[in-house]
Amino acid sequence: MAAARDAAGDGGSSVPARPSAASAGAGGGLSPSTVELAGPFTHRFVHLRGVRLHVAAAGDAKDPLVILLHDAFGGWFDYRDVLAPLAAAGFHVVALDARGYGMSDKPPAGAGLDVLTAVGDVTALIRVLGHDDAVLVGADSGGAVAWCAATAHPGQVRALVSVAAAHPVDMRRAMAARPVRFLPAHLRAGFGRLPGVHRLPERTAAWLQRRILDRWTAPQFHGTALYDAVLDLRVRAMRIASALPGA
Repeated sequence: MAAARDAAGDGGSSVPARPSAASAGAGGGLSPSTVELAGPFTHRFVHLRGVRLHVAAAGDAKDPLVILLHDAFGGWFDYRDVLAPLAAAGFHVVALDARGYGMSDKPPAGAGLDVLTAVGDVTALIRVLGHDDAVLVGADSGGAVAWCAATAHPGQVRALVSVAAAHPVDMRRAMAARPVRFLPAHLRAGFGRLPGVHRLPERTAAWLQRRILDRWTAPQFHGTALYDAVLDLRVRAMRIASALPGA
């Protein structure tokens, strides 16, 4: 992938990811390499806007670009099974670890973990990967980022696929009309900004991820080997050192 200018005007580039031999990160959390899975894709680090973001990429860089954006408690790996099929369908497809997640850089809480920064990262990524526009696929909070990117930079968003993601205006109206229903989201945001918060105990992370999977997936998926594998991966991702503030 060729280097290109990012949205902020700084130089951007991408280089192959190098596996980490570390088993634990700062503060006793897991190493980011815990989500460096093997498969029909390439792990790369993309340098833009002062951070290093991780992507898993597949397909010909000359084909139309598709960027896959994960939810608030996931990572690039949520899309690992669709990378190869999309590439085979004629797309240059990348699954992004948003800043603060997975193998991407994790700035301190409050430093660039807002939606506008996430939008800037996505639009900069399009240029760094050598494209003028992209199809954005976003799940949950990743869908909110996709909606905002399409609104702020319509010329760079060829199409948008929203997976379980309300339009931000509709979401804001719902939160204003029924604030109690969204109390857990406010508590989560405040908790993630508490001093010294770096990771959740494994049991707490497993309980939270199980609740999310049970609510977001079909009953016939529950109790399967694949369900257990997905749950384990998402729990491990939450326990990466300094990943909690991003979520």
